[in-house]
Amino acid sequence: MSVSFVLALLIGEILIRFLYPQLIGKWSERGSFYTYDSSLGWKGKPHTSENFERINFHVKVRNNSLGFRGGEYSYSKTPNTKRILVLGDSYVWGYGVNTDDIFTSIMEKKLSTTEVLNMGCSGYGNDQELLLLKSEGMKFDPDLVIVVVTLPSDFFNNTHSVQYSYPKPYFIIEGDTLSLYNIPVPKQNLLQRIGNYLTNKSALFVYLKFLQPKSEKVNSNEVDITYKLLKEINRLCQINGIEVLFVINPTIDLTTNQPYRASNEDKLLLLLENENFNVIDLSKYLMIIFKPIRKN
Repeated sequence: MSVSFVLALLIGEILIRFLYPQLIGKWSERGSFYTYDSSLGWKGKPHTSENFERINFHVKVRNNSLGFRGGEYSYSKTPNTKRILVLGDSYVWGYGVNTDDIFTSIMEKKLSTTEVLNMGCSGYGNDQELLLLKSEGMKFDPDLVIVVVTLPSDFFNNTHSVQYSYPKPYFIIEGDTLSLYNIPVPKQNLLQRIGNYLTNKSALFVYLKFLQPKSEKVNSNEVDITYKLLKEINRLCQINGIEVLFVINPTIDLTTNQPYRASNEDKLLLLLENENFNVIDLSKYLMIIFKPIRKN
């Protein structure tokens, strides 16, 4: 490796850190707070307590004995106590938020005689959430399961076998059924592990990573596979006498500071409503909270 090449990398790193300071710090929370799992791809690392820092936050992440954020809960419920289980991605996990400030913690404080279990896992799609609900969530005997559907990222998660350089399980629609593939989930290869290390160390690498082509799709129809996965979650809960609530979490368009939903997202919402599922679309509420940017 020539001196000029190393010098170019050094200058590039300094330049990117100056232009994009938000790329500095631990970018990959999966590398710090998660561990490999042959059924889920990755899962929370039990008994972890570590700082999570970026330019705009500094929080302490503590995982319980099962690798989830929040307190300890036994599988059996306390008498006369209701139990809510919340599934989702980094929004539920609490990216950049202290444990006491995550919405699940606030819910538990405000709802007397109700336990709120946060089973959010950063980077999860609805496929991994379904598998987590089957393997672990049902053991807690919840009265209500809340699934936070983050769009459009869940579309992307549900249609790929690798996310954030981590292999994961995925489902394919075969006939009218969901067939599970990539089990056991392969471990990261050497290049993927090196990439994760550089993600936490180099702002230049993170910047260039955004420019890389994404992994190949394993599902061509993002609406159909997402709908089927959510329908299966609903079915699993119904046969066990558990209520389900789907919360649609839209993307905020940074140019307008308003919720944004593409046509495919409208199609999914219509499918869920036609099934008479319990659905809350946060768009209308976020439009009130986030003031639109006025253009001169």
